[in-house]
Amino acid sequence: MKYKFPKNTPKFVRKVLSETLSSVHSVLRDNLIGIYLYGSLAMECFNPKSSDIDIILIARKRPSKEQRKKIIEHLKGVCSKNRRIELSILREDVVQNPQYPIMVDLHFEYWGDIFENEKDNEILSNLYTTKKRGFCVWGMPINDVFSEIPAQYHLRSVMEDIEHTRKYLHENPKLVGYDPAVYWILGSCRILAFIREKKCFPNSKEGNGDWLICLNNTMKWSNRYFPITKEKRKSTFGTIKNWRLLPIT
Repeated sequence: MKYKFPKNTPKFVRKVLSETLSSVHSVLRDNLIGIYLYGSLAMECFNPKSSDIDIILIARKRPSKEQRKKIIEHLKGVCSKNRRIELSILREDVVQNPQYPIMVDLHFEYWGDIFENEKDNEILSNLYTTKKRGFCVWGMPINDVFSEIPAQYHLRSVMEDIEHTRKYLHENPKLVGYDPAVYWILGSCRILAFIREKKCFPNSKEGNGDWLICLNNTMKWSNRYFPITKEKRKSTFGTIKNWRLLPIT
């Protein structure tokens, strides 16, 4: 099966995706409608050292228990800190008639968050991002598959994501691979960018971080709140040393 990837996709990511998607495709077969990327890879701001590979699969009907088991086993076998895959499977009728919360047939995150046949709130922001700025790897075009997600669903979803991840990031940030403070600062920027300008960003320094720098310069906050420059952002990926908020004086 031939798959398309964003032009800036690193070679090792193309290889991981090709192998993983081929395996999943062989399990779902004709039940699969489309394979889509969202997040930093789709928006071409992927960082190999820290970014997740975010995937949504749309199926005609719910995969069987055996099919879901095979997919989970494969993902567990290929995932590592350098292969950080987040994959969700939803049915076509579900994404075309989105509800809050939304039914998810399978959700897998490389660090161990896995659930099946459950309703979830946070996946809605991923669907919103896919509709707005996603990338079709294989199958039907995004606009033919995904309905519009109400803006209030997306906003509630990203806000709940910040709250939900607090437990995991505090208890074992090394397992998740994120610095908690960086994640929350960028997540807050993501929320603020959406509220102020309806902008849709991945939770990354290249997305939210650059927007914050631009806002910082426009509002002339640099000396009081955010001592951040684009050079500092690039040189401090994965650390909060130059991302801290200064106290108001």
